[in-house]
Amino acid sequence: MEKAYELVHREVLFLLENEDYLNIVMDESGDIADPRIINMCIVTPSGAFYYETEDSKDESQNAQMLFEWMMKRVHIMVGDGGWWRFNSFNTDTCNTMRAVWSLVERDRRTKHVFCIACNSHGLQLLIYDLLDIEPYSTLLEKDQTITLFFRRPKLQYAILRKHQHHHFGRSKASVLAVTTLWGTQAGLIGSVLDNKRPLISYPNEENAEPAPDVKSIIGQTAFWACLDDLYTLLGGISE
Repeated sequence: MEKAYELVHREVLFLLENEDYLNIVMDESGDIADPRIINMCIVTPSGAFYYETEDSKDESQNAQMLFEWMMKRVHIMVGDGGWWRFNSFNTDTCNTMRAVWSLVERDRRTKHVFCIACNSHGLQLLIYDLLDIEPYSTLLEKDQTITLFFRRPKLQYAILRKHQHHHFGRSKASVLAVTTLWGTQAGLIGSVLDNKRPLISYPNEENAEPAPDVKSIIGQTAFWACLDDLYTLLGGISE
């Protein structure tokens, strides 16, 4: 495992050393176990590469600290005379990161760098707010009800897969929506719409035992029409 890591590590460093421009993506946050961490990735024409995660422990994650943390690592990559290779700095839009932008723009080594705001969290909040409005909130709840039902009784899911194979020649996965996970709401709605024909034909199977609420939802023409409209809206935002 260590040999494989070292091999990949050397290959990535060699690639980064030969790229003209480096685009830094950085974020500071708490992970699921509470430690406060800093993440850095590097984006190049060859793709995005994870660079480092560090636990900041009891050190304050203020703008000056984050700026110095980032600059130290960029310096390792570009050296004293290669600051021109530092092309862009991409972060979220919190006040701390905006303050880091100001430091980047004022430093003589990095005043040429493009500071780019990533507002995916803001878009996620927009989708969350939209889905809190009727009838969208009820539609999403119905979608979750359908998807959750087929995750529990294995026989019923097997019957649904049988109908998927009949209609599509293969099985198709379902998606559950998670409030803070980008794109899952559109993914949930899209996956239910994508399985419309198998879902409608599923209750006609001899061994099918759909829950009463699931059977009712699947049989509502208005549900499918409204769901299609909602996916048109969310799909565009998500994309």
